[in-house]
Amino acid sequence: MLKKQFLIFSLLFGTAISLESQVIKERIYYKPIKISGFSLDILERYDFNINQMDKENYTVASNLVIGKTPKLQIEKIAKSKLGLTYKWGGNGPYAYDCSGFTKEVFELNGITIPRVSKDQAKVGEKISKKNLQKGDLVFFDDKESSAVSHVGIYLGKGKFIHASKFHKKIVISPLREYRRFFKWGRRLTTGS
Repeated sequence: MLKKQFLIFSLLFGTAISLESQVIKERIYYKPIKISGFSLDILERYDFNINQMDKENYTVASNLVIGKTPKLQIEKIAKSKLGLTYKWGGNGPYAYDCSGFTKEVFELNGITIPRVSKDQAKVGEKISKKNLQKGDLVFFDDKESSAVSHVGIYLGKGKFIHASKFHKKIVISPLREYRRFFKWGRRLTTGS
């Protein structure tokens, strides 16, 4: 229980915490995670997985585990950023580019993904358009190149949320408007 309290303190105040484990006599380090906008009710909505032990180097995984299904939390966090400014290279909290937006949303759900869209397009299970589910990443190219150049998060019912360079903000768009440029989806979540 003490470990859980120190981990919560670390998350809320953004400081790394070092604890002595009485069982293995090794230091355990928890990496602070930024949870902008969610610190007030963190105790009610999140649970922490501090029991996964790596037997080789005696470290404890500190990934965030969502009490509700990750797909629903991904949608909720993504929608909370609607209307924020698009800025190329933006990582938040007030301006994002497409991959900075998806990286932050997934990290707030305990899922680490690469920073740029072309690298994000290589992680997780590859999904066709007809098999997309809520919470899947969706990838696009543009008229200049067939390489991945844009990413968003599928919301279901043919819509996705993304940091749009054209709209200059985070918006929800119909997937059909981007059908010429759609490449594939990637699934990193479980649950419904």
